[in-house]
Amino acid sequence: MLLGDGIASVMRRPHCVLPPEISQMGIGRIVFTCVDNQYFLTTGKKILSRGRLSFHSYRMAKSTCAHAKRVYHPSMTPHPSRRTVLKWGMATAVVAGISPSHAEVTTHSLPALGYAPESLEPHIDAATMTIHHTKHHAAYITKLNEALATQSDLGSLSLDALMTKLPSVSDAALQSTLRNNGGGHWNHSFFWKIMAPAAQCGKPSPELSKAIDASFGSMEKMKAAFADAALKRFGSGWAWLIVKDGTLKITSTPNQDNPLMKGIVADTDLGKPLLGLDVWEHAYYLHYQNRRADYITAWWNVVNWKEVNAMFGS
Repeated sequence: MLLGDGIASVMRRPHCVLPPEISQMGIGRIVFTCVDNQYFLTTGKKILSRGRLSFHSYRMAKSTCAHAKRVYHPSMTPHPSRRTVLKWGMATAVVAGISPSHAEVTTHSLPALGYAPESLEPHIDAATMTIHHTKHHAAYITKLNEALATQSDLGSLSLDALMTKLPSVSDAALQSTLRNNGGGHWNHSFFWKIMAPAAQCGKPSPELSKAIDASFGSMEKMKAAFADAALKRFGSGWAWLIVKDGTLKITSTPNQDNPLMKGIVADTDLGKPLLGLDVWEHAYYLHYQNRRADYITAWWNVVNWKEVNAMFGS
């Protein structure tokens, strides 16, 4: 883990003595941490740079950190100037033997729901929403960050970009881990965004309604086709409404695959997602048990059409 509980707990305590296996020093809000033969350059919870040190560089960094002896807590010192930050970042990159242009790395975090878990009731219960968000989604993010810890090129990509780069990952085990957990993070982040309390959902815009009628004949026919795709998805997966080549289409994907995964998902199922419904049992079983059809029907009551309209319009 990049910043394990031990390091995180140390960094939360101002001016605390570090355990012997961790060396750390800071300037302003920038903190350099040396753990075994790896370094992390962080600010708050964001990792600016990370990598492995050669034996010589590791001894130098360890020695330098030893002189600091204590953590410089962000709240205890003023924010450094831009020049100081740049000098510190470049110096760390040089010690680590990496190019400063590749220093910044994305650390994925759990997005907020944007509404209270109980606000989707009675259609989706609060317990399901809480567990789904804070346990299942959070687990995907943890495993994704762990998988990216030693992948500097992939680790610098946005989540959207990572979805399109999966076929370029030659290590089959790594590709599978990124596919499952990166997909799980993207899919769930999208899922929370396209739901809202029933009273705040709005309705499809005239432009979207026209597109739905053109592609499916009517809103009711679109919902029926969507429900059919969701019900026929064997085991776990997702149902999607996508924009493909200027028209609307319904498809489904297994597990945590999504329509952005070019080279993973069939070309006929690639497109821009507008709706996505999670049909993994953890998304509905507490309330609906094996009644997936009832869950699908109820879900339409909490579809955030305002968000869907905005995505369609863009």
